[in-house]
Amino acid sequence: QLSQTLRSIAPNRRGVLVAAAAVKLSTSSTLRLSSNLPPLASSLYPPISADGRSLSRSSYSRIEPADLLVFADIIGQNHVITDPFEVLAANTDWPRDCRGQGGHVLRPGCAEEVSAILRHCQKRRIAVVPQGGNTGLAGGGVPVFDELVLSLSRMNRVLEFVTTIIFTLKLSQLESNSKIDAVAGLVVAEAGCVLADLDSHLSEHGLTVPLDLAAKGSCQIGGNLSTNAGGIRVLRYGSLRGSVRGLEVALASGELIDCGRVNEDESRLVQLMIGSEGTLGVLTKVTLACPPRPANVRLVLIGCDSFQSVLHLFSAARSTLAETLSAFEVMDAATMSAVSDNLKLNCPLSGSSEFYALVETASCDASGSNDAGKLDKFLECLVSLNHESAGSIDAVISNDSRQFGAIWALRERAFEALVADCGPAGGYMQFDAAVSDRLDMQRLVLATRAEFGQLDCVIRVAGFGHLGDGNLHLVVTADPAGAAACGLWPRVEAFVYGWLARRRGSISAEHGLGWKRSAYLGHCKSPTAVSVMAGIKRLLDPQGILNPYKVLPPSALSY
Repeated sequence: QLSQTLRSIAPNRRGVLVAAAAVKLSTSSTLRLSSNLPPLASSLYPPISADGRSLSRSSYSRIEPADLLVFADIIGQNHVITDPFEVLAANTDWPRDCRGQGGHVLRPGCAEEVSAILRHCQKRRIAVVPQGGNTGLAGGGVPVFDELVLSLSRMNRVLEFVTTIIFTLKLSQLESNSKIDAVAGLVVAEAGCVLADLDSHLSEHGLTVPLDLAAKGSCQIGGNLSTNAGGIRVLRYGSLRGSVRGLEVALASGELIDCGRVNEDESRLVQLMIGSEGTLGVLTKVTLACPPRPANVRLVLIGCDSFQSVLHLFSAARSTLAETLSAFEVMDAATMSAVSDNLKLNCPLSGSSEFYALVETASCDASGSNDAGKLDKFLECLVSLNHESAGSIDAVISNDSRQFGAIWALRERAFEALVADCGPAGGYMQFDAAVSDRLDMQRLVLATRAEFGQLDCVIRVAGFGHLGDGNLHLVVTADPAGAAACGLWPRVEAFVYGWLARRRGSISAEHGLGWKRSAYLGHCKSPTAVSVMAGIKRLLDPQGILNPYKVLPPSALSY
């Protein structure tokens, strides 16, 4: 019963809702079924030295009954969670391929409660893992050993909405009665706001969150900022950090820093916290600048015979669609095959292709009259390219919201489809790489496929991602028993990270480093850079209580 419930917790990242609160199991039941649980994170943690030495628990204090009384006094007994099943849900993130050993979850309701909890943990040297929507893929939001989980799920209020008229100018080049109005919308929200809920709130004001992810139904804005999540619309809105106008952060000491409307000096501190994965402070509140909500959105799905054709399409889209280009996603045939085979989702194109591009346009012109010419020019380029490639390009344009959602589902559920090849327990490995040369997105997939694709245990080597910013999601799936027998996963990691190091790529683009990638930071950062990062960590968290074993390799820190 427990293993079945675990499998049902996250069938779709867009709508993941932790089901733990609805199912109560006794401690003895949980222990009897422990053989069906994912392996311990501590047993999977990469070796921390060349001689294969494994990670051991640091000398943090263990949580005592007296600590629980202190926490109950701060947040109320009902929000100190010790039920084994509810705690289990907090020890596993979306892939459910490993679990921590934490025995306690705290659910504060405001920044002041977070502050008080951290003051006590600093005093007692209790390790803390800040946790958002638990949709991460690198283990950054779950314990490795028995760390205290600090869930921000109750801190989900939109605190303030400000629409400000920035300026009204009259330009001599325009008619005397013409003017340009710029309206900036600022939203102030607690870190536990679910991304989809926040976007829904903004839609009432004609605005949107400058971020869109497959996990939007569960991920939280604080977690998004902690990993500097990119998503499918970086091409249009840029990196999320560029839209942040302020942060409130609780430091390890419990002190609250509120950079609510940042000036130039404060912006440096804000940028330091973004992407730090809870290792430098706990984000409690964010101020975001939100763009106008598009009124007219179109989506084109294109099948191509080569990656070079995809790159030609990308160049054509940038030049013809210009500011209306909202997203440009790419999937290879192996990914589309997994979506079709495992999720039974149908591709609307008439035939199969080697690559698939999803091109989205968006504008605030509800009629679409100003955008039609741009889309027509792009389609003309598509026809021309199809002629040059002897009719090997196929395309379909979404006609309504149903088809729009169905086409996007092919891309948004790609990772879910690939994991379904074999199940999460030891059956796959995913990489979140960033490359500057877009051709390297294909080269890495091909190199990995050539190295491992012929092994009997390997099921699939697939690639998909955000072509606009060179972010590739590479996934290798395999039979778990066969992969373990031939030591597949350490070999795949060494190969992929070594390849990226030689090509000066990044081992993490938007998913964070967590604990799964922390040992490989040296593949994309120099020893000096890692040393500087460790120095900042020691300065802001001298006892190392915030999200230990994450981001930095253990060899870089000593507490």
